Amino acid sequence: MKEKLKEKSALPQAEEDALLEKEETIPQNQSNDVLIPVKFNKETKNLKLEEASLLAQKGMKFDLIAEQYAVLKDLSKSIGKSVPQFLEDLKTEQYLKRKEELVLKCGGDEALASHIIDLENQKANVQIAGVEEFFDLFPEIKKIETLPQEVLSRCELNGTLLTDEYLRYLYLKTKQKVEAEKRQHNAEKLSIGSQLNHSGVINAEAVEFLKGLWKS
Repeated sequence: MKEKLKEKSALPQAEEDALLEKEETIPQNQSNDVLIPVKFNKETKNLKLEEASLLAQKGMKFDLIAEQYAVLKDLSKSIGKSVPQFLEDLKTEQYLKRKEELVLKCGGDEALASHIIDLENQKANVQIAGVEEFFDLFPEIKKIETLPQEVLSRCELNGTLLTDEYLRYLYLKTKQKVEAEKRQHNAEKLSIGSQLNHSGVINAEAVEFLKGLWKS
């Protein structure tokens, strides 16, 4: 009987020891932040929770395009090229075709054609941050192009999220509307007061003036 009691009492202690041993396998830095070991390219790195979470999100996004990437890989392999080489050749081909079109339009001026292409690339490389989040929050908006230009310009100049700038835009518009309604309401009150005074109703200042005369 005593041996059975000893066995029962030893079970919780064994479970606690196993739990402590499991926790010790997770490395921690000097700030006691949990570090998660991640193995990639035959190398193990200890990442913070935020870094590991970001990598997990990127991995899930890649899963969404994995099928398209496999097709791209097969296409590049069929002509004996790697994916980066295949994409670079497509980019070069597109550049030369666009330059040829612009040279004809610019009367043979290649320098001007190249300058136009550079401007087009600069505009295309401007990225708006947080587009996916924005469409999740505002599904009724289908295209970024339909948004006010000031919202897009602030995102491009400041590097801020599209949702933040759009909410700021809506707030300012609402604030301006409230202030305009308030000014209109005050103007209507002044107009009514002026009409009452002209109609023979004595205002408060006149009453005080008359009281002063009566006391004197």
